[in-house]
Formats: sequence, structure tokens, C-alpha cells
Amino acid sequence: MKKLLNPQLICCGTLALALATPSLGAGLVRRIDIVGPPGSEEFGSSILALPSGNLVIADRRFDLGSTPDVGAVYLYRPNGQLISRLTGSNAYDMVGEQLHLLTNGNFLVGSDSWGGAPGLAPRGAVTWVNGVTGLNGAVSAGNSLVAASGSSLGWARVTALPNGHYVLTMPDWSVGESHWLGAVTWGNGVTGTTGIVSAANSLVGDQPDDEVGGGSEFGPDSAVVLENGNYVVISNDWRGKRGAVTWCPGISPCIGVVSASNSLIGSNEGDAIGYGGVLPLSTGHYFVSSQRWMNPPLANVGAVTWGNGNGGSVGVVSASNSIVGSSAGDSVSLHASNPVVLAGGNIAMPLRHWNNGSAVDAGAVVWLNSSGGSVGPVSSANALVGTSAGDQVGSDLIVLDNGNYVVNSPNWDRASPCGCGRSDMG
Repeated sequence: MKKLLNPQLICCGTLALALATPSLGAGLVRRIDIVGPPGSEEFGSSILALPSGNLVIADRRFDLGSTPDVGAVYLYRPNGQLISRLTGSNAYDMVGEQLHLLTNGNFLVGSDSWGGAPGLAPRGAVTWVNGVTGLNGAVSAGNSLVAASGSSLGWARVTALPNGHYVLTMPDWSVGESHWLGAVTWGNGVTGTTGIVSAANSLVGDQPDDEVGGGSEFGPDSAVVLENGNYVVISNDWRGKRGAVTWCPGISPCIGVVSASNSLIGSNEGDAIGYGGVLPLSTGHYFVSSQRWMNPPLANVGAVTWGNGNGGSVGVVSASNSIVGSSAGDSVSLHASNPVVLAGGNIAMPLRHWNNGSAVDAGAVVWLNSSGGSVGPVSSANALVGTSAGDQVGSDLIVLDNGNYVVNSPNWDRASPCGCGRSDMG
């Protein structure tokens, strides 16, 4: 099998490929020059080497006759023979701005600038292409996922699922004058997904600035893949930053408007559910961190909510379905606490800045069940806690070989005459 060693753009539209061929002997390579076709401007602006040995070459500035910057994406066999060419059809479509490899060897072409018109933002398109047979023709709603006329996908982020399918998160998706509603679309990695983005084929927001699929403040992923192949969508800014986290299956579309009936949501502006991200567990389930969750009038109390990885957890985040802080500023969150993963996917969550009433930074360590059921305000009833200001219980957690753990609290009782510190077995 040939292996792409060193693709290099040579001047003005020639891509030089150094291909390692085992039959030629150790240290020997065979060079193939693929010359950009007429109209090329940035031939090789991005490339993908596919598992089949085929090569994808993009030229987002390709001119189709006298029409400038329609863009083109080519698929070549390892010997440099052209298989297919996908292009835009209008000036400045710039097809091929993004290339994404799927886990089954097929690929996606993202064209954020596709479908623009005078005075209107580009509609945008994402096109699925077979990695062996390619795709000939021009990008359209018939072979791509696109925004409606007068609307825009915005920048589409791609999450490749382990089963070969994919997820497109488009927090800037807008419909007419309703801006940044946000949309998340499941795509079929075997046949492709085409048509116009809507609530009929996607998970969407229905109010401006919902930014569904916008992700969290921590972590790069707005669609978090779980261990069982399903995924979770984070929409931190939904409904005035109330926030929403939505479970979706990895084998079929997740559709409709984000709401309490299909998502974990906040009830107060600024709750920002999912602000601290989502932690996948080895069991396929997950935890949602929301350190800005509030319990009016207390702000930044924080909450950690268990999610069912086989069907999702829905409703308003509260002490009845989450571990929550007890005081303003507790900011209970997995992200901020450096948790440790225990046997069976259970979690030990240290909260050294948890406040025990007037005892600031008393600290606490909470054990979270990977199968759910860990709920209520942090207290001595469900956690190992400090009792004095500055105890900072849980400053360090040490996991033992037998699956148990040690809680090291060197500042415990520091204000007493002995200034002892303390270690506890969990």
C-alpha cells in the first residue's frame, strides 16, 4: 500500500506527492506530480489522505471558466488518476474550504461561503463524498446539507462518530432575520445527508441567540461522544444563558426544538447548564457540570447532574436530580475540582473551596455513582466535609490499586494548636 509522505504545494497549482511503495525497497520513494487543472488558483490549499490510498485535493479559489472562486474538490487514485470533481456553480462559492475524514473512510466537504447572493450572507453547505467513488457535479441541496434561501449555516463543526456517521454543530445557524438560533444535524456516513436544515431533520433553537450546539466554556467539543457511541450536545447560551444539554443517539437523527422535554435545562438566566462541560463515563453514561447554576438568591452555587447515556436525562436542574452546592460561590463542578475516576466509572469529586455555612473553604469530597442517584446539597450526609474555615478537605486524592482512594487534607484543622492535617480512606 502506498503511503503519503510529504505533500508539498509547488508554485502555482502543482502538487508534488512523495509516495512510499514497499516494493521499491527500503528508503526508496516514487514521486507523482499532480498538476492543477485549468482554472486552478490554490490547488492543494487543503488535502486528505484516505485509508483507501486515494487522495482528496481542494482548491477553494478554483475558477470555472469566467466565474471566479467557485471552488473545487478533486478525488485522485494513488497513481494520480482523477476519480471525480466537485465544484461550486456561482462566483465565490469557494467549495472546499473544509475537508473532514470520517471513521469509515468517506469524507465531508465544508463550503461555508456557498450560495451567497448580493446583499445576503452565504447559505453554506456540507457535502458527503464516498471515499472510493467520489462525487461529480456541483454542490446543491440535492447532494448536500444546506441552509434555506436567505438563511445561513454559519461555520459548521464536524464530529466524526465511531460508527462512521457524523454530527454537524452549527451554532450560528440563522433563519432570515432570526440570528444564531443554532442547529445540530446527524449525518449518515454511508449514504450522506442532504436537504435544508430545519427542525424536521435537526435539533434546533427557536429564539435568537439560542446558539444550539455552541458548546461550553471548557473543552473544544460542542458534541461530546459517549463511550457507547451516542453523543451529548452542549448549548451553553440557550435561552438567555439558562443553558441546555441534550442527549442524542449515534445511529439516527436527533430532531426538534430544544426544551425541557428533551434536554437538561436551567431555570434562571445565567444558570449556564453545561458550562463546565460533559464528562463521559466508561459505563456509557455521563455527568454534566454547571458551576454557575444558582439557587436564588444564591449565585454560583453549582450543580453536577448524572445523565443516562442510553436515553438521556431531561428536565430542570435542581437538588432533586443533581449534587448541588450549599452556599453562594460553592461553584460545584467536575471541571473545577479535578475529579478522579474509580472502579466501575464512579467518581470522587473534591471540592476544597466548598463552604460549610460560615466556614469558608471548609472543603468536601463527594462520591458520585456512575449509575445515578447522587443528589442533594453537599453536606455531611453525602460527603466527607471540613468543619472549620480553611480546612480545604480534599486538597489531594490518591487512588489505590484496589479501587479505593485516600483523601489527603493537609490544611485540616490548621488553625488548631497541633495544625495536624488529615488523611481519610474512601
